Amino acid sequence: IKEEYENILFLSNYTALFTWKTIGNTQMQTTSDGGFTRAEHKKNREFNFIDTNQKNIISLNNISSTESHYVKQPLPEIKWEITTETKTISNMLCTKATGVYGGREFTAWFATEFPTQFGPWKLTGLPGVVVQAYDTYKEIVFDLKSIEKNRETVSLDLKNKKYITLEGYYKREIAYPYELLKRIQSTATRGSSISISNVTYNFLEKDFEYLTKK
Repeated sequence: IKEEYENILFLSNYTALFTWKTIGNTQMQTTSDGGFTRAEHKKNREFNFIDTNQKNIISLNNISSTESHYVKQPLPEIKWEITTETKTISNMLCTKATGVYGGREFTAWFATEFPTQFGPWKLTGLPGVVVQAYDTYKEIVFDLKSIEKNRETVSLDLKNKKYITLEGYYKREIAYPYELLKRIQSTATRGSSISISNVTYNFLEKDFEYLTKK
């Protein structure tokens, strides 16, 4: 199920804040094999804060609607290959670049009309604002809707927070379904059997999917 979000990227000279807000459908849906599924929208209210002076990214990542973690990671150095290919998007002349982050190859179209090194999510390091970006299979797609001058002061309290690593966060992601199963089993009626037949993982950072094999 594709999940849809409204994202806002707040920019300054040395920092950027990228926020996530749900706008897609989360109602229960019937699958082709007669089962049921729904989009969880776990990323709702998450954020990614990039600080180029500290050379790190601090994120608020959700495990579920009741469990969140502050994650700190080094600022990735994406080796972008800037091409000569151009096209116009949102009335801006954009240049194509490709780069790899988190085990995914991204195509990014950026406009030097707005000279900033920041882009959506963690896609940083290009000499212009990223107007559009997507990975090879378009499992992740970012499209710019508008650019506005920010007239509000954006504050973010990151003092006295307990941080985990990005690997630690994904380990929690992997453990959560089985912890949830144990809680359900503890309240099940006698004689009933509840189990997990299969868990499919598709992490944003695919680099960490090796943890699922452990």
